[in-house]
This record gives sequence, structure tokens and C-alpha cells, in this order.
Amino acid sequence: MVTAGVLAYGCISPRQMDKRLQQKESSLTAVRDSFHRQLMVTDSLEKRLLMSKGGNEMLLIAQQQLQDRLLQLDDEVERLNGNLSSSQNHLGQQRKQLEGRNRDLGQQLTNLRATYREIIENYENKLSSLADTVALDSLLSSRVSIRSRAGSLSLNADAGLLFRGATTSRFSPEAEEVLESISRLLESDPLLELTIIGHTDNQNRYSQQGGARAFSAQRAVSIADELTNRYDLGANRITAAGAGAAKPLESNATEAGQKANRRIEFLITNSVVNLLRSLKKAGEDRE
Repeated sequence: MVTAGVLAYGCISPRQMDKRLQQKESSLTAVRDSFHRQLMVTDSLEKRLLMSKGGNEMLLIAQQQLQDRLLQLDDEVERLNGNLSSSQNHLGQQRKQLEGRNRDLGQQLTNLRATYREIIENYENKLSSLADTVALDSLLSSRVSIRSRAGSLSLNADAGLLFRGATTSRFSPEAEEVLESISRLLESDPLLELTIIGHTDNQNRYSQQGGARAFSAQRAVSIADELTNRYDLGANRITAAGAGAAKPLESNATEAGQKANRRIEFLITNSVVNLLRSLKKAGEDRE
């Protein structure tokens, strides 16, 4: 058998032998290449496995971080809810305080308005009571006409009662009693103010005195000087003016009307300073 095998091997030609060897080498190379490819695939799988393992670890870390963050957010929400509840309670208390304060201010405003109305009524009624005083003065009421308006009292005296003839500075005997009564009225309240207004009819009889307006103004100034010099009334409380024939009481078509229009008007007003002072004091008392 051995001899036959050797003989058989010895019967192969060198060319066939080379061919067979080449085939073996080719098969071996193919096996080696396949092995290398398998090694590369295996290496790639190992790398992927490692990467997958690392990715899973990263995912686990990220998940843990998210859980920690969620816990922090829960704590923050709880803290904010606590702060919100505290703020709501504080705001509720402030609201109650403001509502109480508003009620107090509303009551104070109501009281202040009532006080202001009372002060204004007293301001307006002072001259009404002054008119009653004039009416009770039999001497004065019989010689002057009384007209009471809001904030003022107008007393109109016949010019002939105060002046001699058509003069502007010569007083009649009755003038002293009238002016004394006027001075007493002003002395009853130092904040009363007096405006003396001279009036005339529309007749052309005042040309020598510069016209009706100038004539009436001269008479008003004479009375103002008499009240300040003789009766010691403050000059700052008295104003003199002349209206001439501009404001008649009656028609100038008759002698009776002309006589009524030749008059001296004493306009007594309650000083606005008095009103403002009272209002200011009332406001300060309420603070």
C-alpha cells in the first residue's frame, strides 16, 4: 500500500504538483481572508457593544440627573406655594386694613362736607342776621332801603339825607347818625368790608363837577374819609366808587324816580378771607 501510494505520488508531474499547490495556497488565502473578516466583524461588534454599554450608562446618568432636577423643582414649587399662600394672607390683611381706612376716610369726608356746608351757610347767613340788625335799628331802617343778596347787604340812603344840596363834602345834620349806625355794623365783625357807591340821576346838572360819575365818586370818597377819620374804621376795609347814572333804582322819567336814584349805597360784604380761614381751620381739625 505504501509502495502503491508512493508510486502513485511519483506518477504526478511537477506541473500538476505546482497547480495543486497553487490551489491549496488559494484556498488557504481565502480561509485567511475569511478569518480576518470575521475578526473585523467581531471587533466591530465588540466596539458597538462597548458603545451601547457606555450609552446605557450615560442614559442612566441623565435619568438620575433628571430625577434629581424633578425633586429640586418639586421643592421649589412647594416653596413658591408657601410664599404664595403667605403673600395672599398678607394681601388679605392689607385689603382689610385699606377697606377699613377707606371707610374711615369716607366718614371723615362726609363730616368735612357737612362742616363746610355749615361754614358756608354761616357765611351767607351772617349778612342776613346783619340785615335783621339794621331792621331793628329804627333810626337807620327808617332812612335807608335794605336789599340783601347772597354774600352782601346793600343799604341805599337818599343823598339829601347825607349831603347839603348839591355839594360833595358838606354833610347834613342827619348824616352823623347814619354814619354812626354804619360804623357800628362794621365794628360788630372786623372781617366785614364796605364799598361806598355814589349814584346820580341822568339829568345834566353835574358838568361843573366833571360829570355825574365824578360827582358821585367825590361824594363816596368824602363818606369814606369821614368813616376812617372820625369813626376809626380801617381804610383797608373801605372802598369808594362812583357809578353816576349807570345803575338807577327807578325810572328817571319822573322827579320821584330821579330823587330815588340820587343816593349813596353802602354795600357790606363778608370778607372771603373769613370764609377761607374757616374752611382751612376745619380741614386742619380733621387731619
